[in-house]
Amino acid sequence: YQAGRYSAAFKTAKLVEGEKKGEALMICGNAIAASANGCGETTFQRKANYWLANDYYRKAAAAGATNASTSKFLSNAPDATECFNEGIANGSSHYCSCWGESTTVRY
Repeated sequence: YQAGRYSAAFKTAKLVEGEKKGEALMICGNAIAASANGCGETTFQRKANYWLANDYYRKAAAAGATNASTSKFLSNAPDATECFNEGIANGSSHYCSCWGESTTVRY
């Protein structure tokens, strides 16, 4: 992660199990957030990556990571107006193509 190889850091961190799993999930979230502006064709798609990054922080908190804020990155995600303009409803699913995962729209 510190070398800027976010995709590799993400893939490696997802494999971690045991007592370090929470910290590894935070690395996943950080990697997604660090590369969000380069992932997606539109501003909305790039900002939507922050929902996915937040998902990983929520998983990290559930796995016992004490520094994992369950609302980290949400201020960077699309707001209600941006979602409305895209025709995307709160609670719907959004696919983040760079990471091959879906997240839940929330505002």
